[in-house]
Amino acid sequence: MRLTIRVSPRSARTSVGGSSPASGAGAPGESPAENPTAADDPTNGSPPDAATPLVVRVTAPAVDGQATESALRALATAFGVRRREVVLVRGATSRTKIVEISGLPESALRSRLAELTATPGK
Repeated sequence: MRLTIRVSPRSARTSVGGSSPASGAGAPGESPAENPTAADDPTNGSPPDAATPLVVRVTAPAVDGQATESALRALATAFGVRRREVVLVRGATSRTKIVEISGLPESALRSRLAELTATPGK
């Protein structure tokens, strides 16, 4: 499952949850951070404008990929998968990133995503 995340480096603590208010809301009936069209779009996989990123707060600074790696580790923990099952697709140097998570059935990943977007900062 692909999803858009917004990394917030140098936070007081590492947490995954909530959504970024700056990006607007997703389509009705759709999980906000979910990006279902990215896998269908072989040209670029960029998120639709209406996607609301899942916020990942990390204590690491945004230097030499430290915040990105910390965010990927935090996502793996939050979704209950191994770190190698969370892959950065796009946005290595951007705060907004597209990641792909595998290792669990898509229904389980969607369920966990719904929990994370409903509860800020878990």
